[in-house]
Amino acid sequence: MKERQWQLGFFVSAIIISLFVTGTARAHDQWLEVESFWTKGEVASAKIYFRMGEDFAHGEEFRVHRRDKYQQFNLYRGDVSAAPAGQPILLQEDSGPIGTVRLTATGGTHMVSLESTIRTLEIPAKNFQEYLLEKRLIDMLAYRADHGQEDAPSVEHYSRHLKAIFQVGDGVIGNSHPFVTRPIGQELEIVPDINPYALPEAGGALGVQVFFSGKPLANRAITLSNLAGNTMTLTTLRTDKDGKAAFWIEKKRGRWMIHLVHMQHSDSEAPPVYRSWWASLTFSFAD
Repeated sequence: MKERQWQLGFFVSAIIISLFVTGTARAHDQWLEVESFWTKGEVASAKIYFRMGEDFAHGEEFRVHRRDKYQQFNLYRGDVSAAPAGQPILLQEDSGPIGTVRLTATGGTHMVSLESTIRTLEIPAKNFQEYLLEKRLIDMLAYRADHGQEDAPSVEHYSRHLKAIFQVGDGVIGNSHPFVTRPIGQELEIVPDINPYALPEAGGALGVQVFFSGKPLANRAITLSNLAGNTMTLTTLRTDKDGKAAFWIEKKRGRWMIHLVHMQHSDSEAPPVYRSWWASLTFSFAD
């Protein structure tokens, strides 16, 4: 057992050293942004943008060319017991929002969610190894080492599970919108324990719980990204046995994204086949 642990530690250390020398093949996150995340006055609608990038600071608009790839685009407002208001996804030839959602006249907290169908990507061995390390999927690296797959290209089936929380006006924040702090049924889902807009101005603790197929997901790396002005900071933690992690929001300022990747492997297919789920949760305050 000790020999196995030593071999795995040496293997991971070698990969880390290699990446510092050669650079990392970055995996691309996707997330939702709202115009505007916090509107002080009452407005009738909000534009929703779909972005993709190597990190939160370098996102570009992601265009939807096939509506059937993104079938679940929902707006949540009022009580979670009410059915979400389905919204149209725009097919895009040019840049712009993926949709415009109508808001409640009374304002308050709203949330949009977007889920993709499963897509497939073939990835060269070196790029896949680097991607696994970047996302801290150490169990997948260990699996590939144990099965002699470090030099094998991979097939990845993946899906996206995105949410964005936004605020209209200053009233009714608190925990009066249960869809913010309860699961809505995404296959991989990040659920905050409080409404982020209820944090004090000086910042505070924001706990989250990660669910996979309706159950808490333990021991997965989860990252908090903050972009305030031209400065981006990252904090990565691991979920505990109950799928929970707690981040410290240093100050109620800038844009925030909480994101993670969960992955499983197949034991019976060649080339190696993996299934991944990507989730993100975004919210924002004024700089």
